[in-house]
Amino acid sequence: MRLSCLLLCILLLLGAATVVHAATDSLGGGRARPAPEAGPTPVKIGFFILDLSRVDDVLQEFVIDFRLEARWYDSRVVSVDEAPARAGEMLPLEEVWHPSLTIVNQRRIWPRFPEQVVIQSDGSLAYGQRYYGTFAAPLDLREFPLDEQVVRIVTGSKRYGVDELEILPFDPLMGSLGESTLPNWKVGEGRFESTTIGIPSFGTQFAAAIYAIPLKRGSGYYIWKVVLPLCLIVTMSWAVFWIDPRELGSQLGLSASAVLTLVAFQWSLGQFLPRVSYMTTLDHFLIVSMLFVFLALAEAITSTRLARGDHLEVAVRLDRTCRILFPVSFCAIVSFIFLF
Repeated sequence: MRLSCLLLCILLLLGAATVVHAATDSLGGGRARPAPEAGPTPVKIGFFILDLSRVDDVLQEFVIDFRLEARWYDSRVVSVDEAPARAGEMLPLEEVWHPSLTIVNQRRIWPRFPEQVVIQSDGSLAYGQRYYGTFAAPLDLREFPLDEQVVRIVTGSKRYGVDELEILPFDPLMGSLGESTLPNWKVGEGRFESTTIGIPSFGTQFAAAIYAIPLKRGSGYYIWKVVLPLCLIVTMSWAVFWIDPRELGSQLGLSASAVLTLVAFQWSLGQFLPRVSYMTTLDHFLIVSMLFVFLALAEAITSTRLARGDHLEVAVRLDRTCRILFPVSFCAIVSFIFLF
């Protein structure tokens, strides 16, 4: 008797689960796409940038505030005929089918809106979410600080491949406010691109979209804070060419001061310069500056030894030659570094 009652309860539970599953499917929930026999489900996606507040060269990331909107049709939820009467009605996201979008290159994000869809008057379902957070941004810094970069928001489906989902641009909600709190950068107009993301272990190409934002760095900060002070330190080291070559103490003291100043300044720069394995334009400039300071020190020692070895005229001639050779060579090399 007890066994019969237990079997009856199990059958009742299975029947209830079937009814719930059927009801969920009728609303578009679960894994069933709308009209799968018609091919990939088209989903329109729009990106609207509210603010781009920071680009971190050292950590290779950026901070952005934007709105993401996705729209698709699902006649199981609302038909085109009844859509005008139900326009504005909100439904929980988990109760309807949705493309399972995720931000691929996110590091830390905070969604601002509840997870829901809104029925539109044309019969489409609209999912809108505002995100604020930090996103990964692989940057090519070889021309730093005269570089131009592109930061990207990459969103894709974590469930559907390209044979199941087609991502299209939603032009009415594509753009930006036109203003940004990002210092030292000029923000260009974003570009939408439909793409795919492949995961080798899954063997599937997932549907995705990229919103690329071009940036151009304002180099004024680095010119005033880095390039100009380094030029002054290098120029200071050339003062040894105007000191009597017999004055060893004065020449070595000035050269040593220039070297120590350069080392201390370069150490302070390491806190905000990009940590990359390749050489940037600014790295080339730093190396050239250090080389000229040490060459000035070597010239001071050489001229002093010549003067003390009864070759005073040769030492004076060397100093006079270096007064012209060093500035001309330095300007030519630096111009080549920054212009080419």
